[in-house]
Amino acid sequence: MPRKKKPASGQDLAAAVLAAHGGDVRAMMRTLTAGIAERGGAVDDSGPRFTPRPRPAEPVTFRVRVDIDNAKPPIWRRLDLAGDLTLAQVHRALQSAFMWQDMHLHAFTPQIDGARDRIAPSFGNDGLDDPDAPASEDEVRLDEVVSSRGDRLFYVYDMGDSWEHTLTVEDVRPRGDGPAASCIGGRRATPMEDSGGIWHYNEVVATLGGKETTLDEEDLAEAREWLGGDFDPDDPDLDGLDDLDSVVFRTSTAASSLYPHIEIVFDEDDDILPPDLRHADPETDSLLVDNPRLAPAFAHLVDVAEETEVLPILDDLAAAAQLDIVGWPPGAPRADLFAGLSREEAEAVTRPWSTLVQALGAGLPVPGAASPAPEPDALFALDEPAAAGQWPADRLRAAVALGLARKQSSRLYATRAGRDTAVAPVRLWRFIADGLTTRRTRDDTAIAALALLLVAGDQPAHEAFTGLAPRLLPRLGLYRLSTGFSLETALASTETVWTVVEACDGFDADGRATPAARRLARAALLTS
Repeated sequence: MPRKKKPASGQDLAAAVLAAHGGDVRAMMRTLTAGIAERGGAVDDSGPRFTPRPRPAEPVTFRVRVDIDNAKPPIWRRLDLAGDLTLAQVHRALQSAFMWQDMHLHAFTPQIDGARDRIAPSFGNDGLDDPDAPASEDEVRLDEVVSSRGDRLFYVYDMGDSWEHTLTVEDVRPRGDGPAASCIGGRRATPMEDSGGIWHYNEVVATLGGKETTLDEEDLAEAREWLGGDFDPDDPDLDGLDDLDSVVFRTSTAASSLYPHIEIVFDEDDDILPPDLRHADPETDSLLVDNPRLAPAFAHLVDVAEETEVLPILDDLAAAAQLDIVGWPPGAPRADLFAGLSREEAEAVTRPWSTLVQALGAGLPVPGAASPAPEPDALFALDEPAAAGQWPADRLRAAVALGLARKQSSRLYATRAGRDTAVAPVRLWRFIADGLTTRRTRDDTAIAALALLLVAGDQPAHEAFTGLAPRLLPRLGLYRLSTGFSLETALASTETVWTVVEACDGFDADGRATPAARRLARAALLTS
């Protein structure tokens, strides 16, 4: 008589559900509570919620130590922060202290009832439109979140690489006459942007230090190229961080708030350049060179073109793309693009990607090492009958390149960033704009920037790229083959750009980008 199969225990079922959500407890709970609500059940949301702490009677300064979680050896900075700083201002201080480039989304999560996790909803900001957010970063002060020694605040930067930071209050003292924000110490260098997250960075540093890790020679060669020859993981590089007020108090509208110690006078009758570009003569000088408004990928393209005949062509392309490269302060042009973005436009651009992330479920099988290489138009089929159809290989590769999906063993899973942004169209739109020029080598991102310039312009973009790339890129040394330039490799560097635009029907019948696609391309070319 066959043995009766033992029913799965509650613990086994919970483990299976958690695994189906990639180990993300918050994603699992959202799914479970949504299911209960759909069936008319009551959802118990009476758990601990964030409540602002009483503001101190007198102004205070918090001395905080900020650690990048799980860094080995530890990477940390010590800051003095005025208690009346908003979390939006604390974000700017952290970006400067760690020398992050503010290229990606971020979030603060409060510590509630001494919890050591990040389950509480994050505070809202321009990139996070979570309806469960307890408040906006612009409205919450630091002294409403922490008050005593040992209090903590959680901060994550770049939802793809997930650089998680923990702020721990070391001391509370009366507010003095010094800067509202200053970095007074720290250990070890900040990891490079888009270097794969802390676990990969730990392995890279260990391997460079002579330790045996899982990295192979190809991984190590790529890491060396990415980090650069002058990168020293032991050097925290704290010079000039003792007064961060000029960064902390900037806004997107007033030049005087970005540099409060400099008197800036504008004559509305004069057609003048903003202060940071007044050294340039618009008649003879390129305003792209050393321009802080450009995203790193576009800035790298300009850098390699600066001493060549290609630079005037980039000037013309930027003009055709209607890029605001003189708006003040430098982050204002990109902020204006976000301000004009409607939820409907964001949904139209991001729907293919939110649908894909949600369809991944427990993972999508991809060809393993033993499988033959797929043709360019090959389809990876979902193995669940209820899953949504089949997906083109280029879209799956783009999802990985954007940081929305990751490959593990022989399956493709949604990343935590993918799951978190899939339900928030505006946030996902910004995440995609950031991802179009990241997660690859600097030269690859520069080539992608050229493609984005053409998408943002008024010409048939793909046709223009295939015509310009063979003429421009060899002059700049931007090609990956030792044998010289190859249009095929240039198109491979830009595959994510074309895939994202095509997925949202972003080209008209003549190959020109739609207004929605042009806005996305402009946002990818500018920095916050």
